[in-house]
Amino acid sequence: MNDLIYEDIQVIKTVIANSKEYKRIKEVTSEMENNIEVINLYQIKEKSLILYEDSLKHFSFDDEYVVKLRKELLEANKALNSHPLVKEYNYLYKYLRSIDHKIEKEIFLPFKKG
Repeated sequence: MNDLIYEDIQVIKTVIANSKEYKRIKEVTSEMENNIEVINLYQIKEKSLILYEDSLKHFSFDDEYVVKLRKELLEANKALNSHPLVKEYNYLYKYLRSIDHKIEKEIFLPFKKG
């Protein structure tokens, strides 16, 4: 029985790995890692996030400075997520995560309920 389960798992893994979506997300990931524009947008977002989180250690949530930094963070995040490569990556990631959730729901969840 264990051998059959392992074979079935291997089949599922192979089907996912050979899907056009999985192959494309690998390509997009590589493209993003080498795209100067995406890298710059990511760095801007990360710097904004660090500044915002640090400001919360010293100021209240509604402090004018914190609000300004929060807006800058939202703008930086929006700019990053608006890039075509990032948009495609996010779409593919959500799609593949939905498959993961379906597998979890159909295979493992029934056993957790007892």
